[in-house]
Amino acid sequence: MKLKRFGLIGLAIASAITAAIPVGAVPYENSNVYRAQERGQSYLYVSASSGTEVTVSMPGSSTSARLANACGIIALSQPTAGWSGPIRVGSQTITPASLPTQLLPGCSDGQLAEARPNHFRDTNGRVYLVGFTAGSSHAVTIARPVTRRSTANACGFARISFGDTTPQTVQVGGTSYNVMTLPNAGAGPICRTGEAYVPADWLGSSGGS
Repeated sequence: MKLKRFGLIGLAIASAITAAIPVGAVPYENSNVYRAQERGQSYLYVSASSGTEVTVSMPGSSTSARLANACGIIALSQPTAGWSGPIRVGSQTITPASLPTQLLPGCSDGQLAEARPNHFRDTNGRVYLVGFTAGSSHAVTIARPVTRRSTANACGFARISFGDTTPQTVQVGGTSYNVMTLPNAGAGPICRTGEAYVPADWLGSSGGS
């Protein structure tokens, strides 16, 4: 794979590309996973053989309005992938794994058949939040992992957006990375008609020479 630097004339072969790196890959500082920015947006770059599907998992969340029942309980079904993080309701942060496992009592005329002063969960993983006003609506935020897939382009890299917030950790192909400790390329490579172009300031790093 030949690399061109932004603003420079001529082709340069990246010294980082050795027999250990897939042909057509574009690593940065000997790393196949790195980060870069473009127009204020942060991206994850994964160097891989052209056509390789890259799967990236990162923390995420969803917020929805939930109604308390006649006994002031908000019931939450366990996500398909299980509880991956805390539940947030107003100023409360609830960790499902730390909740006691109890049965849900019957509710009649606004009263539970058996007192439940604290949040709890049942044997199916369903979480019950207690102590709310009957019929009241609350914004509930549930942690849900986000999975994004991309295919390495003809130049040998995939680019995945972090979204609105850069996560602390990501998983690439099952391997976990701390995002803040990943090499920061500043600006990432671009691919034009199967040819990779790297920023001029990659000069001196092993990402391009």
